[in-house]
Amino acid sequence: MKVKNEIGELELLAAADDKAQHYHLHTLLLKEGINEKRRDMANLDDQFQLNLDDPRFQAIYTSHLFNIDQTDPAFKRTAGMERLIEEKRRRKQHHHFP
Repeated sequence: MKVKNEIGELELLAAADDKAQHYHLHTLLLKEGINEKRRDMANLDDQFQLNLDDPRFQAIYTSHLFNIDQTDPAFKRTAGMERLIEEKRRRKQHHHFP
């Protein structure tokens, strides 16, 4: 009787281990690819330098038509975007509109 119980317990343990070891390689590779892509995009964002004095950006600082909507789902909070928003706030405080 004791041997049967031990065999039964061993079978349960072996069955539980089999289920835990199954995985889909495609799913793992897909997740890894997504993580690599996000990591690469973060590195690109850190390297991008925005020229805030570029005359092409002047309308962002002066016109209400070019306000940046931070609540928009397409808005991406990046270091460059933060610098642009901060520059707009600074210019608005000092009324420095070239």
